[in-house]
Amino acid sequence: MIEKSDHDKCQVKEQSEIPTFQPSPISSVSITVNHARDFWSKTLRSARHILAPMVDQSELPFRLMVRRYNVHCTYSPMLHSRLFLEQPKYQQEFLQTGPEFDHPFIIQFCANDPEIFLKAAKIAESHCDAIDLNLGCPQTIAKRGHYGAFLQDEWSLIYDIVNLAVRNLTKPVTCKIRVFDDVEKTIKYAKMIESAGASLITVHGRLREQKGSKTGLADWTKIRLVKENLRIPVFANGNIQSKIEVDKCFDETIVDGVMSAEGLLYNPALFTGKPLAVWDAAYEYVEQYRKHASSFSSIRGHIFKFFHHCFTLEEHLELRNVVGKTHSIEDFVKVADQLKKRYHVEYEKFIADDQYTNEHPKNWPVFICKPYYRPLETRVIDNTNESVVQEPVKKKIKKEKKPKGPKAPKILPELCSQCSHPRGLKCDFGYCRICCRQKSYSEKLDCQGHGFRFLSKLLKSKNDNS
Repeated sequence: MIEKSDHDKCQVKEQSEIPTFQPSPISSVSITVNHARDFWSKTLRSARHILAPMVDQSELPFRLMVRRYNVHCTYSPMLHSRLFLEQPKYQQEFLQTGPEFDHPFIIQFCANDPEIFLKAAKIAESHCDAIDLNLGCPQTIAKRGHYGAFLQDEWSLIYDIVNLAVRNLTKPVTCKIRVFDDVEKTIKYAKMIESAGASLITVHGRLREQKGSKTGLADWTKIRLVKENLRIPVFANGNIQSKIEVDKCFDETIVDGVMSAEGLLYNPALFTGKPLAVWDAAYEYVEQYRKHASSFSSIRGHIFKFFHHCFTLEEHLELRNVVGKTHSIEDFVKVADQLKKRYHVEYEKFIADDQYTNEHPKNWPVFICKPYYRPLETRVIDNTNESVVQEPVKKKIKKEKKPKGPKAPKILPELCSQCSHPRGLKCDFGYCRICCRQKSYSEKLDCQGHGFRFLSKLLKSKNDNS
């Protein structure tokens, strides 16, 4: 993660509503609109379905798995440009790829320094088809490190990062952005990035503030307006949880490609529109993991997502605990075997009767990989300036008790992806307190949600010693 010293180097200047920006001449830049279109049609092979960059989740085994299910282009997890330069082990872990089976492939970096971004991209460009600059991450860690969506008010800095890389790399440069509340500002922002030489822009149709409990829905109208005003290819991101949304997004945004993140985690076969049994998803991921091993936390996280809807039922609590506590890949396979044994007859009937063709994927049974739709935020109306008239208290009338029916399955809280404890709602990593402490201590990180400050203490100690 970016240390505070990096944040100090990038002081945020006060901006007007639409930042004044004067791009430097780009006559020396070889990237043209035709080059950008050729990049999408030839290098990316006219990719329409894209796996989004996700920290610890779009690693090699998962990328190879989803390619079996109509995914045309994949992104690496978001890589930290400075750590990538400083830590050879970090490089080795995330440059795990191969030209014969993992292309087209784009490597994404977060950065707030043009030189550091360029140096990291220089190392990575021989392993991928393009380099992406992350301008969309809205998380607290990005705010502290001053990268991702927290650069979107510093247009000159963004222009310099993209333009320097375009002029010095052999591979195209792309960007992933979020929208502004103001449509005109969003369009000018995208045009500025295009003028810097970017060959493709992915537009996530949410504001920087839309995250966590305030996630809400992405605005496809803004994505369409960006597409209509740019000459380079555009990908759309946001609200993509099933094939139904994929088709609808293409119709409403007229983009070149549609990207999905969380939707593919719950249903790797999302872009096919066909049902995938949760145990088959687990078997396939384990198969790829054994060939191209990544971190154990990654496989646990994927298995939890595949089995998410099964694990919300109390009858599967024992199996959920196994996934949360085990350190053996074989245990994941055994849990998949158990679920297959319990649901195999129902699954065969579901497929034989073509039931999936008549229902929205969200209504598919729990043994099929299906989307998880987060509840939308409830709007709170501020009535502090209005006089509130208290209504008379109504006397409660006792009603006859109805005979009790069968109990509904108990919905259990979401668990930490590392163990069986409930995860912290505000944890930066989605872990429980114990696992978060271990991760923060071992990797020298901060977690605002749990109040851990290992990175901050380390930096303070270094400053005191110097």
